[in-house]
Amino acid sequence: MLKISVITVCLNAEDGIRRTIESVLCQIYSSIEYIIIDGGSTDGTESILNEYKESISKLYIEKDDGVYDAMNKALEIASGDFILFMNAGDQFATEFAIKNVMKAVCDLDSIYYGDALFVDPSRSRSYIYGGRFSIYRFCTENICHQSIFYPRSAYKRYRYDLKYKLFADYVYNMKLWAKKYKFVYVEEVISIFRLDGLSSSGYDSVMLRDRGQIIFNNFGIFYYIYYLLKKNIRIRMWLKKIGFIGQNAK
Repeated sequence: MLKISVITVCLNAEDGIRRTIESVLCQIYSSIEYIIIDGGSTDGTESILNEYKESISKLYIEKDDGVYDAMNKALEIASGDFILFMNAGDQFATEFAIKNVMKAVCDLDSIYYGDALFVDPSRSRSYIYGGRFSIYRFCTENICHQSIFYPRSAYKRYRYDLKYKLFADYVYNMKLWAKKYKFVYVEEVISIFRLDGLSSSGYDSVMLRDRGQIIFNNFGIFYYIYYLLKKNIRIRMWLKKIGFIGQNAK
């Protein structure tokens, strides 16, 4: 049986950490290494973590330089054949999520990903986010990080770039695609992702500034031009006027 390292990083997460832990512990899969990295919470998070201490494989409570620094620390100590990040507040969609994905694994060097249920508490709505990804799609959006399993050959070799405070996982995925890792889509709702979390409410100005260059460096000039066309409607309208793209192009 393949070993899965599930990693939770948290800071002052007393409102959601119990939900996440219970979700991991309820998985119908016997080979799980559960790692929690707490950045030095000052609320009631540590007390909750101590309640589950016997069920947590590795627990570290120490200061870090942000969520991706904590995630990099977890990559250093993880020992699973695959890893998945399920950060505080998020949870697996069902108790069979890991088991169902592992049934689809046929290559220990491929990256397996699925769908996520996005929940927006502020608007009392939810929807499924996911489907297959291509380079074109990566130019405009990212795979939900709570629904992607990375193999040891990837996570032991590559780390998250700490200059990106909220979307280093987006950069990470583009880099792995460019490194010729195979991304395998599994038609399974893996996680429930709350849209009131850090990555959904924050603003990563460095990532937004560098996004075009990242796409160019990883995918080449053709996809960089595609990204610009999707991004800048004024350029698209001008190209339509000169006949470079058709008038019916979207």
